[in-house]
Amino acid sequence: MDFGSGNRDERDVHAGGFVGIALAIAFTGIMAVLIVAAFMGPKTWRACEQEAATVIEQKVKDGSLEKDVTQAFAEAQEKAKQENKPAPEKATLKRF
Repeated sequence: MDFGSGNRDERDVHAGGFVGIALAIAFTGIMAVLIVAAFMGPKTWRACEQEAATVIEQKVKDGSLEKDVTQAFAEAQEKAKQENKPAPEKATLKRF
């Protein structure tokens, strides 16, 4: 059996070959990126998570977290006032 026997003419054979090659290249490239991302992603995420936890723990210990939250709240209120929007309500920061 000839693989090209079901085609109308030579143009169909060339078009089919081009589509097959283009799809194979695209599929291979996309899969390579996804495989690398799946391999590297969790490691990178864990490292970021650990670093964030360390920074937050340090800020809680030295009391600067409350200052940062208060400053961010004041900036949000000022921005809302400038944009004529309702200001955010004040939240309290509970100690651990």
